[in-house]
Amino acid sequence: GVPVHAPENINDEMFVSFVREQDVDYGLSVAWRKIFKPPLIRAHKKGILNFHGAYLPHYRGANPTNWALLRGAKTTGVTVHFVDEGVDTGPIVLQKKLAIGPEETAWQVRQRQDSLSVELMRELVGLITQGSELPRTPQDPRLGRTYGVRKPQDGLLNFEKPARELYNQIRALTHPYPGAFTYVQGRKLVIWWAEVVSRPEGPGVFFRCGDGNFLKVVDAETVS
Repeated sequence: GVPVHAPENINDEMFVSFVREQDVDYGLSVAWRKIFKPPLIRAHKKGILNFHGAYLPHYRGANPTNWALLRGAKTTGVTVHFVDEGVDTGPIVLQKKLAIGPEETAWQVRQRQDSLSVELMRELVGLITQGSELPRTPQDPRLGRTYGVRKPQDGLLNFEKPARELYNQIRALTHPYPGAFTYVQGRKLVIWWAEVVSRPEGPGVFFRCGDGNFLKVVDAETVS
């Protein structure tokens, strides 16, 4: 079988020495949230390759799919890039783009990104096993920005914002994420799904938004 090592600190000097002793060509990073420090990067003869859930240079950093939907992005993707000392700033090796549907949730987009990642992994392994020199396309530092880790409390809805922006917040944070929420009579209401409407017609719960449109609650639950 393949030996597995799970160090508490991947940048620990002993683990870095272990990697160096293995005479490793490439390291592969998938869904890893911590920073690789220079000694560990250099311990791999040809570098570390990271799979990032966005079409770099856009949406560097944490939770890129959630941030893309929060910002109303119409496209995202998956990128394989060399790891450098920055956060998702290294040269691009491979990438694929996908469209974000207007009613897709972050989780649904993530599933499609996972499929793209499999395609990119096959392509990457093919290049490596053929002995091909991997592409190294520099990222334009003037483009994109780096986003931080989102916390559950960041889901609080501000109804002074336009309805479409709040709708994007809801679909970015709905299941299996903690959800967007507000408070009604002192109780927390998590809104799992909503629709943007121009006026409150028929039965239901409606919230007036900053642009004069309304959010009609479709699925919600009260949390004590």
